[in-house]
Amino acid sequence: MPLDLAKIFGGGGSGVPIGGVTYMHPGKPHLVTLDSGEVFLRSGFTSKGDEALYPEAYAKMTPYFQGWKAGGSALLSPATTVDFVAEGNGVIVAMPSGQGSGNLSRARYSTDGGITWSNSATMSLGSSYTLQGLFWDSTSSMFIGWAARYDGATTMYYTVVLRSSNGVNWTATSEQYGQFISINRCGSFLIAVGYTNYSPNHYSTIWTSTDAIAWTSRNSTLESSASYAALVGSTYIAVGNNSYTSTDGITWVKRTTFNASSSVAPVVFNGLYLIVSSTPTTVVSTTDAVTYTARLNADVSIRKLCVANGLVFALTTTGVVFVSADGISWRSFNTGIVNANNALWLASKNRWCLVCDTKVLTSADSYTWILQDSPPANAVYGKYSAFVSNLLALVASTGETAFAGADTIGVPQEFYRDGGIAYMRVK
Repeated sequence: MPLDLAKIFGGGGSGVPIGGVTYMHPGKPHLVTLDSGEVFLRSGFTSKGDEALYPEAYAKMTPYFQGWKAGGSALLSPATTVDFVAEGNGVIVAMPSGQGSGNLSRARYSTDGGITWSNSATMSLGSSYTLQGLFWDSTSSMFIGWAARYDGATTMYYTVVLRSSNGVNWTATSEQYGQFISINRCGSFLIAVGYTNYSPNHYSTIWTSTDAIAWTSRNSTLESSASYAALVGSTYIAVGNNSYTSTDGITWVKRTTFNASSSVAPVVFNGLYLIVSSTPTTVVSTTDAVTYTARLNADVSIRKLCVANGLVFALTTTGVVFVSADGISWRSFNTGIVNANNALWLASKNRWCLVCDTKVLTSADSYTWILQDSPPANAVYGKYSAFVSNLLALVASTGETAFAGADTIGVPQEFYRDGGIAYMRVK
């Protein structure tokens, strides 16, 4: 049965017998980290009857993310893949890209960290759409997604924006003329970047909204396409094959031509807009879309930029990870995991966690990394993940889910002695 730490460490006294061993508590418990990286909770000393067994006893914690368990399926047939996952207010939403004809009927949601999943309510869309993106907007406390359809007769794209406060019930906007590539929260605005038609002219367009319901096209004939927008200081910046800026989010001006990667989303960090070039081995920064400064030459393809717990990370396809505290100076380390295509950076409390395919690595200082227990086999995790109620929930593209907690005390499994110190192993 689980340990009752309140009894064991509740105050000085006679101690509590567990399996013939009495755990004394002469002082407050505290964490002890061994050279191996294992974390134990110190309990004082142990005794059996009147005999003192060992000078100190420790209960091993399950630190970070160990003790993985399989959760329910995030996949709702007839969909075959999970393509988008978002988390907000303790709810995880999973969706495939293809929504079929006429409805949004394949979304699933979980309120317990991926342990169980339920179906979202069916919502009629009226046409066959492909989901393009999904995220949680903390400003409006809404899940926001967008789906597009292509009209071959007119060679035009149309987009609808999806909204939900709980992941269960969804509403859709009226169709917008054009295809949204991205939607980003930029101060008081939601800014969508995309293009208005496919052929023969490919015009980039920027839309703004304050509620994700009413969208206004700001510029419909920008040269070439932009892919992402952000608010950097007091300047709105959109980047893609060209750069554009605005002081109010309404009127946009073309700036220096710069080819940004269309597959790696930029991040705002330390007052800089960090962008991966189209190469894509270089990270550059700008504050005005006029001057661009190279900050990192990785010599390998960069897969993702992530900001977590005051640091910015650049993940590569070779397993090498670059880290920076200011976006200017970078250091690197090698995870030893070459297939890093599905890697994600996550932060839990004061730790960093790298989920990469079937591997999980954690660090308390961003310098030393520990390979943790692997999630259940037969699924490639890491592309989709979320923290809910101190659980790290992983979702594989094939719908399998796994979850594990951090800083939890489990059930005692065995006792052992090392260097004159008694340990009680806990899983």
